[in-house]
Amino acid sequence: MVTDLWSSAMTATRRQLQYDDTHRRLFDVAVRLMSKSGYHATTVQDIAKAAGVAKGTFFLHFSTKDAVVIELLRRHASVARAARSECLAGGGSPLDALRIVVTSLAGEMGNGSETLRSLLAAMVSSDGVGRHADALLAQIVADMVTDARNAQKARLLASKPAAESIARSLIALYFGAALRFATSGEPRDEFAKVVRSHVDDNLAVLTLEGGHASPKRR
Repeated sequence: MVTDLWSSAMTATRRQLQYDDTHRRLFDVAVRLMSKSGYHATTVQDIAKAAGVAKGTFFLHFSTKDAVVIELLRRHASVARAARSECLAGGGSPLDALRIVVTSLAGEMGNGSETLRSLLAAMVSSDGVGRHADALLAQIVADMVTDARNAQKARLLASKPAAESIARSLIALYFGAALRFATSGEPRDEFAKVVRSHVDDNLAVLTLEGGHASPKRR
């Protein structure tokens, strides 16, 4: 009886490991192909073939190729929110948290202009991807509004504009830089640098308007 239970557990574990490995391979291949050929040109058949599996196997892991993009966006959002939580838990100020959310997003998305172009294309042309992107962005903006409001209460930022406006302007800055990077073909490491510089400059203006010293650049 014990042997049978052990054998069943081991079989289930092997199957799960195999499933996870296939899922990871399909995801990595899909992202790579969409970065190389573009979101629209990449098909499920292309992904399955490059991953060395049957087309039906793809659908055991992802309902559509949009599901791959949605998972990628979720991972990016998760990294940004985790970086914020770690910053605050480690004693960082709400101003630091504001900065790190946007720069973390830039770090995740800045894997090359081709990848960024594919993500933007998916968000614009696919209703499903767009809805999920909006929902993820709403969570991030809500965090940023909280941080901006707390920074104002701590007199780290000027009381005006409103916290909501500060958060949305930083996100708008991010997407403006993303569009520029996606269409310019600049080196992959430039995107995060540009976003970081713009975020620092914008927060410095808000800080100076409040009569305080300019925030230290990181």
